[in-house]
Amino acid sequence: MSKRHEISSKPENMVWGYIDSTTKPVLEVASGDTVTLHSFPAGGKESLPPDTSRVPADYLAALNTLELLPIGLSRSG
Repeated sequence: MSKRHEISSKPENMVWGYIDSTTKPVLEVASGDTVTLHSFPAGGKESLPPDTSRVPADYLAALNTLELLPIGLSRSG
């Protein structure tokens, strides 16, 4: 029977600016499973609504983490 999965936008699940086959997967699925991937707006904090209390905490944590990284680097698991 197929399963539903969700991948949150926690910093440890996100990478910025690359796709690399050596990056450890955050989820393995079976054929027929459904995956919902949560991410954050490509525009960064500038694209968030003025009332950030409506923004999920993991979105803000991921954006804050990515702001701290030098350009060209990303956090990987």
